[in-house]
Amino acid sequence: MKRLGMTFCFLVMACLILESPHCWAVDQKMRIAIASWNVKADPNTKALEAIAEDLEKATGGMVTSDISYRALTKESEYYDAVVNGICDIAYVALAYTPGTFPFSEMLGLPIHYPNNVITAKAHYALWKRGFLDKQFAEVHTICVGSMSPYNFYWSKEPVTTLEGFKEKKIRCPGEPWNAVVEALGGVPVSITAGECYMAVERGTVDGVFWGWPAMPVPRP
Repeated sequence: MKRLGMTFCFLVMACLILESPHCWAVDQKMRIAIASWNVKADPNTKALEAIAEDLEKATGGMVTSDISYRALTKESEYYDAVVNGICDIAYVALAYTPGTFPFSEMLGLPIHYPNNVITAKAHYALWKRGFLDKQFAEVHTICVGSMSPYNFYWSKEPVTTLEGFKEKKIRCPGEPWNAVVEALGGVPVSITAGECYMAVERGTVDGVFWGWPAMPVPRP
Protein backbone atom coordinates (compact mmCIF):
# COMPACT_ATOMS: atom_id res chain seq x y z
CA MET A 1 0.00 0.00 0.00
CA LYS A 2 1.26 3.47 -0.80
CA ARG A 3 2.03 5.67 2.16
CA LEU A 4 0.74 9.20 2.61
CA GLY A 5 3.15 12.07 2.10
CA MET A 6 2.24 15.59 3.20
CA THR A 7 3.72 18.97 2.48
CA PHE A 8 2.08 21.77 4.43
CA CYS A 9 -1.75 21.70 4.45
CA PHE A 10 -4.76 19.45 4.99
CA LEU A 11 -8.24 19.63 3.40
CA VAL A 12 -8.02 16.62 1.04
CA MET A 13 -6.54 14.05 3.35
CA ALA A 14 -9.72 12.49 4.74
CA CYS A 15 -10.94 11.92 1.19
CA LEU A 16 -7.73 10.11 0.24
CA ILE A 17 -7.94 7.78 3.23
CA LEU A 18 -11.64 7.05 3.06
CA GLU A 19 -11.57 6.22 -0.64
CA SER A 20 -8.81 3.62 -0.26
CA PRO A 21 -10.38 0.15 0.26
CA HIS A 22 -7.16 -1.38 1.57
CA CYS A 23 -6.43 1.02 4.44
CA TRP A 24 -8.34 -0.79 7.20
CA ALA A 25 -11.19 -3.17 7.89
CA VAL A 26 -14.53 -1.50 8.52
CA ASP A 27 -14.90 -2.96 12.02
CA GLN A 28 -11.27 -2.60 13.07
CA LYS A 29 -9.83 0.39 14.88
CA MET A 30 -6.53 1.83 13.67
CA ARG A 31 -3.93 4.09 15.28
CA ILE A 32 -1.64 5.81 12.75
CA ALA A 33 1.70 7.57 13.18
CA ILE A 34 2.05 11.16 11.95
CA ALA A 35 5.59 12.55 11.91
CA SER A 36 7.02 16.04 11.47
CA TRP A 37 10.61 17.28 11.45
CA ASN A 38 9.25 20.61 12.68
CA VAL A 39 8.67 21.70 16.28
CA LYS A 40 5.30 21.60 18.01
CA ALA A 41 5.25 25.40 18.42
CA ASP A 42 5.42 25.99 14.65
CA PRO A 43 2.15 27.30 13.09
CA ASN A 44 2.19 24.45 10.54
CA THR A 45 1.70 22.07 13.45
CA LYS A 46 -1.94 23.12 13.56
CA ALA A 47 -2.41 21.40 10.19
CA LEU A 48 -1.13 18.11 11.61
CA GLU A 49 -3.40 18.44 14.63
CA ALA A 50 -6.35 19.15 12.32
CA ILE A 51 -5.54 16.00 10.36
CA ALA A 52 -5.66 13.89 13.52
CA GLU A 53 -8.90 15.49 14.75
CA ASP A 54 -10.70 15.31 11.39
CA LEU A 55 -9.65 11.71 10.80
CA GLU A 56 -11.07 10.67 14.14
CA LYS A 57 -14.34 12.51 13.49
CA ALA A 58 -14.68 11.32 9.89
CA THR A 59 -14.23 7.68 10.90
CA GLY A 60 -16.37 7.80 14.01
CA GLY A 61 -13.38 7.20 16.24
CA MET A 62 -12.13 4.22 14.25
CA VAL A 63 -8.90 6.03 13.30
CA THR A 64 -6.81 7.82 15.91
CA SER A 65 -3.33 9.30 15.58
CA ASP A 66 -0.03 9.78 17.37
CA ILE A 67 1.91 12.89 16.30
CA SER A 68 5.67 13.05 16.83
CA TYR A 69 7.89 16.09 16.34
CA ARG A 70 11.59 15.84 15.41
CA ALA A 71 11.64 12.33 16.83
CA LEU A 72 12.29 10.01 13.89
CA THR A 73 15.33 11.00 11.88
CA LYS A 74 16.99 13.90 10.05
CA GLU A 75 14.75 16.39 8.25
CA SER A 76 16.12 15.21 4.90
CA GLU A 77 15.02 11.62 5.59
CA TYR A 78 11.33 12.11 6.40
CA TYR A 79 10.25 11.28 2.86
CA ASP A 80 12.10 7.96 3.07
CA ALA A 81 10.57 7.41 6.51
CA VAL A 82 7.04 7.47 5.11
CA VAL A 83 8.00 5.42 2.02
CA ASN A 84 9.61 2.75 4.19
CA GLY A 85 6.68 2.56 6.59
CA ILE A 86 8.39 4.08 9.63
CA CYS A 87 5.38 6.41 9.82
CA ASP A 88 2.04 6.61 8.02
CA ILE A 89 1.98 10.34 7.27
CA ALA A 90 4.97 12.67 7.08
CA TYR A 91 5.46 16.41 6.86
CA VAL A 92 8.10 16.69 4.13
CA ALA A 93 10.30 19.57 2.96
CA LEU A 94 11.01 18.77 -0.70
CA ALA A 95 14.10 20.99 -0.93
CA TYR A 96 15.91 18.81 1.61
CA THR A 97 16.34 16.06 -0.97
CA PRO A 98 17.75 17.87 -4.04
CA GLY A 99 17.06 16.16 -7.34
CA THR A 100 14.28 13.92 -6.00
CA PHE A 101 11.41 16.29 -6.87
CA PRO A 102 12.48 18.08 -10.08
CA PHE A 103 9.10 19.57 -11.01
CA SER A 104 8.58 20.97 -7.54
CA GLU A 105 12.10 22.37 -7.53
CA MET A 106 11.16 24.59 -10.47
CA LEU A 107 9.29 26.74 -7.97
CA GLY A 108 12.54 27.23 -6.07
CA LEU A 109 14.33 28.85 -8.99
CA PRO A 110 16.15 32.01 -7.83
CA ILE A 111 13.61 34.50 -9.10
CA HIS A 112 11.61 37.05 -7.17
CA TYR A 113 7.91 36.49 -6.73
CA PRO A 114 5.56 38.64 -4.60
CA ASN A 115 4.46 35.98 -2.11
CA ASN A 116 4.10 32.27 -1.53
CA VAL A 117 0.40 32.29 -2.47
CA ILE A 118 1.40 32.53 -6.14
CA THR A 119 3.86 29.64 -6.01
CA ALA A 120 1.53 27.55 -3.84
CA LYS A 121 -1.17 27.90 -6.52
CA ALA A 122 1.35 27.02 -9.23
CA HIS A 123 2.48 23.96 -7.26
CA TYR A 124 -1.14 22.89 -6.76
CA ALA A 125 -1.87 23.30 -10.48
CA LEU A 126 1.13 21.12 -11.42
CA TRP A 127 -0.03 18.47 -8.97
CA LYS A 128 -3.69 18.43 -10.08
CA ARG A 129 -2.69 18.20 -13.76
CA GLY A 130 -0.58 15.12 -13.10
CA PHE A 131 2.87 16.64 -13.64
CA LEU A 132 3.98 15.51 -10.16
CA ASP A 133 2.70 11.93 -10.45
CA LYS A 134 6.10 10.46 -11.31
CA GLN A 135 8.02 12.18 -8.52
CA PHE A 136 5.34 11.24 -5.97
CA ALA A 137 4.80 7.72 -7.31
CA GLU A 138 5.77 6.06 -4.01
CA VAL A 139 3.25 7.95 -1.87
CA HIS A 140 -0.28 9.34 -1.87
CA THR A 141 0.17 13.10 -1.81
CA ILE A 142 -2.21 14.97 0.49
CA CYS A 143 -1.38 18.52 -0.42
CA VAL A 144 1.46 20.68 -1.71
CA GLY A 145 2.50 24.20 -0.83
CA SER A 146 5.26 26.77 -0.96
CA MET A 147 7.12 28.96 1.48
CA SER A 148 7.68 32.70 1.21
CA PRO A 149 10.40 34.19 -1.07
CA TYR A 150 14.01 33.66 -0.09
CA ASN A 151 16.24 36.47 1.09
CA PHE A 152 19.99 36.42 1.69
CA TYR A 153 21.63 36.98 5.07
CA TRP A 154 25.34 37.22 5.82
CA SER A 155 26.48 35.82 9.13
CA LYS A 156 29.14 38.23 10.43
CA GLU A 157 31.00 39.91 7.61
CA PRO A 158 28.71 41.14 4.80
CA VAL A 159 30.01 41.00 1.25
CA THR A 160 29.23 43.95 -1.01
CA THR A 161 30.85 42.83 -4.28
CA LEU A 162 30.51 39.80 -6.54
CA GLU A 163 34.20 39.08 -6.01
CA GLY A 164 33.50 38.77 -2.31
CA PHE A 165 31.46 35.63 -2.90
CA LYS A 166 34.56 33.66 -3.85
CA GLU A 167 34.91 30.55 -1.65
CA LYS A 168 32.26 31.80 0.77
CA LYS A 169 30.20 28.96 2.25
CA ILE A 170 26.53 29.63 1.61
CA ARG A 171 23.59 27.63 2.91
CA CYS A 172 21.40 26.76 -0.10
CA PRO A 173 17.77 25.52 0.03
CA GLY A 174 17.89 23.39 -3.10
CA GLU A 175 19.62 22.53 -6.36
CA PRO A 176 18.81 25.78 -8.26
CA TRP A 177 20.41 27.85 -5.51
CA ASN A 178 23.48 25.60 -5.48
CA ALA A 179 24.01 26.49 -9.14
CA VAL A 180 23.72 30.21 -8.41
CA VAL A 181 26.25 30.10 -5.58
CA GLU A 182 28.69 28.05 -7.66
CA ALA A 183 28.35 30.51 -10.55
CA LEU A 184 29.30 33.33 -8.16
CA GLY A 185 32.35 31.42 -6.98
CA GLY A 186 30.93 30.40 -3.63
CA VAL A 187 30.59 26.99 -2.00
CA PRO A 188 27.02 25.72 -1.56
CA VAL A 189 26.30 24.01 1.76
CA SER A 190 23.24 21.83 2.32
CA ILE A 191 21.84 22.21 5.82
CA THR A 192 18.27 22.22 7.09
CA ALA A 193 16.37 25.21 8.44
CA GLY A 194 16.75 23.99 11.99
CA GLU A 195 20.54 23.98 11.64
CA CYS A 196 20.87 27.48 10.16
CA TYR A 197 21.06 29.45 13.40
CA MET A 198 23.84 27.35 14.91
CA ALA A 199 25.70 27.25 11.58
CA VAL A 200 25.70 31.05 11.39
CA GLU A 201 26.61 31.47 15.06
CA ARG A 202 29.52 29.02 14.84
CA GLY A 203 30.75 30.26 11.49
CA THR A 204 30.09 26.96 9.74
CA VAL A 205 28.57 29.02 6.92
CA ASP A 206 29.22 32.60 5.85
CA GLY A 207 25.68 33.28 4.72
CA VAL A 208 22.24 31.73 4.30
CA PHE A 209 19.31 31.86 1.91
CA TRP A 210 16.09 31.90 3.89
CA GLY A 211 12.72 33.65 4.07
CA TRP A 212 11.58 36.59 6.17
CA PRO A 213 9.45 34.40 8.49
CA ALA A 214 12.69 32.95 9.84
CA MET A 215 13.76 36.34 11.16
CA PRO A 216 12.34 37.58 14.50
CA VAL A 217 10.62 40.95 14.21
CA PRO A 218 10.21 43.16 17.32
CA ARG A 219 6.57 43.89 18.09
CA PRO A 220 5.55 47.44 19.07
